[in-house]
Amino acid sequence: MRGITLACAPLAVAAAFLAAGGALAARSASIAPHVYSTKIARATPAVLNGTWRLTVKQTTFTVAKGAALAVTGSVTIAGTRITFHDVAGPFSCRGAQATGVYSWRIAGTKLALTAVREPCGGRRTILTKPFTRVL
Repeated sequence: MRGITLACAPLAVAAAFLAAGGALAARSASIAPHVYSTKIARATPAVLNGTWRLTVKQTTFTVAKGAALAVTGSVTIAGTRITFHDVAGPFSCRGAQATGVYSWRIAGTKLALTAVREPCGGRRTILTKPFTRVL
């Protein structure tokens, strides 16, 4: 019986290793905590043109244009949905436009956000561009 137990042990170790690898892959495919970047050209209004950096943490986010902070706010992440609620910043959406809901998908280092409910045109223009994870 010991020979059978020992023969099965490597299979159990391999299964545990694969399960852990799957968990690591799932974690790396998470939207947070990461930093993403995109470049916008030929947008209207032209002030939206430039390089944008989106930082997503578990409950907060920031958007910067170049080195300048543009928006800060809170996020709620539920599965593949993320809700952005702008709180402050010169590009923040206010009032009824403060909250936008997106679905998200990650493939490798690429992040795609798709607007589900988005009343703010500027946020939609920035967030629906293809992002690349930089951190």
